[in-house]
Amino acid sequence: MKKQNKKQSYIYWVMIAFIAALIAAPNASVAKLGIAEVGASEYNVMRLCAGALVGIVLIIMGLNKFNAKNLKNSIFSGVFMTIALITFVHAIKLSSAGYVAILSLMAPIYLVIISRIWLKETITKSASLGIFAAAIGALFAVISVQGSNDIDFNNTNYLLATLIMFINSISFPLSLIFARKANKQNLPIYSVFGVIKIVGFFGSIAFLTLTTKQPEFTITPISVAAAIYSGIVVTVVARILNVLSYEHLSSATIGSFLYIESFMALLIIIFILKEQIPILLIIGGGIILFGIYLTQRDKMHKQHYGLHTLRHH
Repeated sequence: MKKQNKKQSYIYWVMIAFIAALIAAPNASVAKLGIAEVGASEYNVMRLCAGALVGIVLIIMGLNKFNAKNLKNSIFSGVFMTIALITFVHAIKLSSAGYVAILSLMAPIYLVIISRIWLKETITKSASLGIFAAAIGALFAVISVQGSNDIDFNNTNYLLATLIMFINSISFPLSLIFARKANKQNLPIYSVFGVIKIVGFFGSIAFLTLTTKQPEFTITPISVAAAIYSGIVVTVVARILNVLSYEHLSSATIGSFLYIESFMALLIIIFILKEQIPILLIIGGGIILFGIYLTQRDKMHKQHYGLHTLRHH
């Protein structure tokens, strides 16, 4: 009976993880539509405004758990997450949703590298090979746009988008490292989410003010729906489902669903947005995923706070 209950529980949480992936998969495509309506910086403010409303509730829920240390780490996490959110939408604006979706897969590799440099974690031979493989995959992804009829890598916008995604892939892991510290200092993960949302909202307003002389918020059904979907449905509902399922499943299982999410995102980009995805870009993405597998292989049977709990953009 216990084995049967355990099996049913496992299936239940696998379904929760799959639902989270299904909910979040259209995020890049929806962001592309939202940016087309209102502009990248304005869209970021709109979606983070929606997230901040929920963030206030999440902070209140864990108000008695805050202290000086975990609040400081939560704020740092929010700052780096804000950088990741801003760079994500601007990279999509400058290039294509498919290109950004593939390059965003590099974030787990940077997490391993940063953990080695900052936290002095040991890098195994398997992880070293994984980093090398992922670098080759990223090179394929960058080269792919050179041969595409629809993408001109000589265009300054694509060069800038690549640089922006490099910043994105570093700032995102840094956000997770600080979030992990706050969580280990007895702050519930949902309250960490709340602080991230509030910091992100004010950070996006500051960025908009500094970079845009006359912001134009085009309030249309598409821009509002996109902001609510990205700001609440993805970065709150889907990510909390990720966290809940992560507590009952192995990191390898959760990781597989996050990468399934990435491939579903690409399928949506291809069939809904009708973007032409160069074959080398797909191959590059596959090599990056193989590199990620190698870097995570030694940890697959260990419970650890991974990249996936806040994945997000």
